[in-house]
Amino acid sequence: MWSSDRARERFSKICRTFPSFRLLFGGDTYTKPLEYCIMQMKNLDSVNQDSPEYNYSREYLEKCFRFMMTIDTTIVHELVSQLLKELDNGLRGAVEEVTVGVIRKMSIDFPNDIGIFSPLFLNHMILEPGQCCYYAAGELHAYLSGECVECVGCSNNTIRAAMTPKYIDRDALCKTLNYKMTEQNDYLVPEMKLTECVDMYAPDCKDFQLHRIRVGVDQSEEEMMMPTLDCASILVVTSGKGTIEEATTKNQLIGQYEVKRGDIFYIPPNHNIRYVGFGELQTKAIIATTC
Repeated sequence: MWSSDRARERFSKICRTFPSFRLLFGGDTYTKPLEYCIMQMKNLDSVNQDSPEYNYSREYLEKCFRFMMTIDTTIVHELVSQLLKELDNGLRGAVEEVTVGVIRKMSIDFPNDIGIFSPLFLNHMILEPGQCCYYAAGELHAYLSGECVECVGCSNNTIRAAMTPKYIDRDALCKTLNYKMTEQNDYLVPEMKLTECVDMYAPDCKDFQLHRIRVGVDQSEEEMMMPTLDCASILVVTSGKGTIEEATTKNQLIGQYEVKRGDIFYIPPNHNIRYVGFGELQTKAIIATTC
C-alpha cells in the first residue's frame, strides 16, 4: 500500500475508475469508511505517520480491507466478472498495462479469487537482476514470477490472504496487517560493495543480511575470502563451479569442497569460507543470513 501525495492520488483514482473496486472496498454500500479513508489520505502530506490523524486514517483503511475480506463469495464472483469487463472496456485509471496483464493471468490461474483485485491496491514491483527488497512483518506481498532468494525469519505464523486452497484466517489477517502506506521504491535495499567480488544487502532490520558473491577466472587474486559472520548463514551456489575451503577463525582447516550450481552449505557462526579454485565460468553465490 502507499504513502505520499502521488501514491494516495493513485489510490483515489483507482477508486473513481473501477466501480467494482469501490463496491469491493465498501463504496456505495459502506460509503463513509471508503470515502473518509480517501479524504484523509489526501490531507496527510504534512502529517507525521505517528500522529493520531494518520493512525485514524489507517483505521478506516483497515475497515475497508476487512469489508473486502469478509464479503460474500457470490458477490466476489460477480465483482471479479465486472472488473474484467471494465478492463475489456478500456478502463485503466492509474493501472499500468503490465499490471492489467497480471490481473488477467490471476483470473485464469485462480478464477473468482479475491486476490485478483490485489494489484489495484498493492505496489507492483518488477525487480531487475541484482536488486533486493525488504518487507517487514505485517505487510501483504506475493511473488508472481521469476527466480529470487528469500530470507525469512524463524516463524510459523505466516498468514495467508488469497490465491490458495488452504485455510485463510481472515480475522487474524486483518488484525495483523500494519496498513503501511508507502511507495515501492521505499522497499528497495541498496547494495553496498564490500570488495571487488562481494556486495552486501542489509535492510533496516538487524535480523537479515544477504551477500552476493561473484568470482571468476579473471580474478586478480588467486583466492577470495567471503565475509565471516558471527551468526549462522547459508551459502547457495547459483551458477558456475569451483572449490571452497572452510576454516575456523584460527585458520584451522575443516574441509575443502568442490561446488557447483545448486549446492547449498550451512556455515556455522565465525567460520571462514574462501574460494581457492575458480571454474572456467564465473561462479555466483548467495550467503543468506537470518540472525
